[in-house]
Amino acid sequence: MKRYFTLIRNVFTQYPFITLFIVLGGSAWIASSIARRYGLPFQIPEAIRGFLTQHYLYLILSIVFGGLVGASEIASRYRDEPFLAIFSLPGRVYLVFNGLVSAFAYFLLQHYKDKIFPGVGNDILLASVIAGFGSMVVLRSKLFSFKTENGETFSVGPDAAVSTLLSSVDRNIDRYRSFDRQSLVFRETTRIGKPKDAPVFLRTFLASYQNLTDTEKKQLNEAIDKIVERTDLDDQLKLMAISFGFLNISGDANFKALMALVDEFQRTPQSPKPLE
Repeated sequence: MKRYFTLIRNVFTQYPFITLFIVLGGSAWIASSIARRYGLPFQIPEAIRGFLTQHYLYLILSIVFGGLVGASEIASRYRDEPFLAIFSLPGRVYLVFNGLVSAFAYFLLQHYKDKIFPGVGNDILLASVIAGFGSMVVLRSKLFSFKTENGETFSVGPDAAVSTLLSSVDRNIDRYRSFDRQSLVFRETTRIGKPKDAPVFLRTFLASYQNLTDTEKKQLNEAIDKIVERTDLDDQLKLMAISFGFLNISGDANFKALMALVDEFQRTPQSPKPLE
């Protein structure tokens, strides 16, 4: 029995869409059962039913576009494995939030189509695009800002709530990813028999990344130099610190392959240097 409860808890935790569907569906079923039991009227208002029938496809498009906006925000912060960050539990919560905001924006555009962007309301496809990609722009607006006596700036408006939510999501994704990154770096670097020689190999293989700019390569090289020069770290810890920089640009799978090459290179007998 305990195993089934654990399974249900994991499903609810890892798949918020299923949880949301079950909660909403269960609530509707309970409400309709109570209404039938006591003879209360329970039905969706005709206006809402007609709106959903006519606009459900474009509502879905608005939700998808809004989700893409949220996904792009998360992906810009986690370059090593953006998809793992996007589809983590906090990432999916943020996607749902963006989708719901976009759906509400589409509803407003249609409800007030004669007052808000008159030309847009009649083009429902354009309205769904604007609602999906533009709703977060509106929510990021600031009515005004003020400074405290300590010089801190606070914004007043929708941006304050959205920024707080994004900061919370960002922090939770960072915790989620940091555990995987720490475990991966520890496992892979402890396999290396000669950690002191590994940074030279890693520096050489920087040339394999075609899309890295010269500035990014220079910054990573400088970071490697600073870590190698530190006297408070042993060779194993230096390799771990350097590995996080490579993990940022390579991703999990490529980082594993790279460390496997380091291990293979160190195990392969080196040819003697030619005599000059």
